Amino acid sequence: MKNKKHKSIRKWVVISFMITFLMSLAISSAIGLRTAYKDVMREGESRARSCGEITSYFLRYWDSGNLGETADEYSYMTARMLTRNYCMGFQLDYLYAYRIDVASGKRKYVFCSSADEEKDERAQGFVNGNASIDYLLPEEMAILNGDLSIQHIYLRNQYGNETTWLVPYLDEEGKLKAFIGMDFSMESEKRMIMRAFALNVLAIFFSLSFGLAVLLALIGRRIIKPINAAYESMICFASSGEHGKKFAFDSTGKDEIERIVLAFEKMKGDINAYLGNIDALTREKLETDVQIDVARRIQNGLVPETMTKNGETFSVSALTRPAKLVGGDFYDCFARGANEVCVMIGDISGKGISAAMFMAMTKTMMREKLMAGLSPADALNQANAELCAANPEGLFATVFAAVFDLSEGEMVFSNAGHTPPIAFVDDVSLMELDSGMALGLFDDFAFENHTMDFPAGYGMLVYTDGVTEATNPNREFFGSGRLMDSLRGVKPDENAASEAVYRVRNAVEIFCQGSEPFDDMAVLAFFSFADAPQKRAVGDSKWVGLPVSLASFDIVKGAIIDVAGDNVATKRVLLACDETIANVVRYSEATSFKFACGVKNGILEVIFSDDGIPFDPTSYKSDSKEFEFLDQGGMGIGIMLQSCSDMEYKREDNSNMLVLRFELDV
Repeated sequence: MKNKKHKSIRKWVVISFMITFLMSLAISSAIGLRTAYKDVMREGESRARSCGEITSYFLRYWDSGNLGETADEYSYMTARMLTRNYCMGFQLDYLYAYRIDVASGKRKYVFCSSADEEKDERAQGFVNGNASIDYLLPEEMAILNGDLSIQHIYLRNQYGNETTWLVPYLDEEGKLKAFIGMDFSMESEKRMIMRAFALNVLAIFFSLSFGLAVLLALIGRRIIKPINAAYESMICFASSGEHGKKFAFDSTGKDEIERIVLAFEKMKGDINAYLGNIDALTREKLETDVQIDVARRIQNGLVPETMTKNGETFSVSALTRPAKLVGGDFYDCFARGANEVCVMIGDISGKGISAAMFMAMTKTMMREKLMAGLSPADALNQANAELCAANPEGLFATVFAAVFDLSEGEMVFSNAGHTPPIAFVDDVSLMELDSGMALGLFDDFAFENHTMDFPAGYGMLVYTDGVTEATNPNREFFGSGRLMDSLRGVKPDENAASEAVYRVRNAVEIFCQGSEPFDDMAVLAFFSFADAPQKRAVGDSKWVGLPVSLASFDIVKGAIIDVAGDNVATKRVLLACDETIANVVRYSEATSFKFACGVKNGILEVIFSDDGIPFDPTSYKSDSKEFEFLDQGGMGIGIMLQSCSDMEYKREDNSNMLVLRFELDV
């Protein structure tokens, strides 16, 4: 990226000032020119008045009678010399006096003098003759009509451009006797005006220039310098997080710029303190996250997220989903002797680390006591006493514990405040039982055992309240009714436990529509069988309904292990099945999904059926390298082809049917 040229405040100040300077200079020049003109005119009028008064005095002295008609040559030359001196003293081109004979149309010049010799000689021609009058000037007419004030005239003739002042010469009776004229050179007058104008403009120019220099110096010292110091400090702070060098102000007072810089200095301190707090909090959070991750892994070791176990005459499956990284729900299932299976499920009050620790303590106590041969009620009583004695946080736990005697077809159970189980006996129903009291509340509460028949073909599902109290975006509860509806149709066979658990999980996920879980959830299903399940042949394969979710894999995994065993060849089968399920869930838009599996002559056949978009994976070409194809499952199809020995596809009854065959003796 190209570096942008920085714009200087000083530059913009200079430009703004120069524009203002030029505008001010132009306006001042216009005003100065007019002022100079008026000053020169006033000065000219003043000189004209003074000269007129002296000339009037001179005329009275020289010829008080007939105004020069009786003057001799000597007197006239003397008067001429004086008037020439007047011209030089008052800087006149011409000084003259004349009378107007209106009747004859003549101007009679009494005298006409000039400081210049050539002009003076030319002026004598006016004195010696009578100048004809073409027309009277308005100023002359005004004086003749009685306006005795000084008159100003601009004249342009063959003798040049002149500024003329006319002063009336009056006799002793106040009657007009003659006109006294004084001509100033217009060029001289212009020079005077321009000189005065130049002096005014220069004064303004130097004043404004001095003001600009002072202003720039003040701006540099009071604005640019502290702003640059703040900028450098900001850059240093932004790049390294350090304060940088503080700017030392020269003034004792605090102006706006200084307050801004000082506020920034304070802000840097606040930010550093804030960042320090964030660093400390981040370190604490990282340490906490590490501890929580360790706790989660420990909890997964105590309570796996999913579990499926199949015995000769029973099948059990379970899952748990904490609302946070760690939770308080738990389950357990283990064999006790040759014919007994112990199961339990529990829910700890609260969530998070404290609930997880209390859960680990409760589960460990119950497992030890059941493994020791105690009945469910005795195990609950002893665990309750120990928990009440070591429970500073006042937590409690609801627990359902049962022991299945597979040889007798009997279940002994005891309930410590837990939700009632769901029984699979001909139909799905809630078991009616005494809820009891939660562990950790009252150390003197006595739990009792209950016994019920549990022959082959019976099943039971226990769960925590995180299932029935799951909510959707409309804040509706999932409830026990929806729970039982999701379980209808589950047949008690070797896959029933896995199917029941994942039916519940799938139904809750669909109902919640992505809403954040409010509470932990745990589900455990237990089914009993009359005989050990035999490996099914292909012709004996039975369809198993699957939820359209990745959770289906656990159901498929349990069924395949039941049929083919858990060995190296089975892992290759499970890899292909995992890719098949992933493609159906992500790309098929199916609403119904099922599978079946069986073994014949060393060949494991796995069949998947869905009502999604028609797609034939057998048409996949291994040399296809287009990213779009790989992104739509092409890579997974390649893995499926490499894993199985044969793949067959057909479309029947608006459903995709995919058959995967594997050689188990490879």
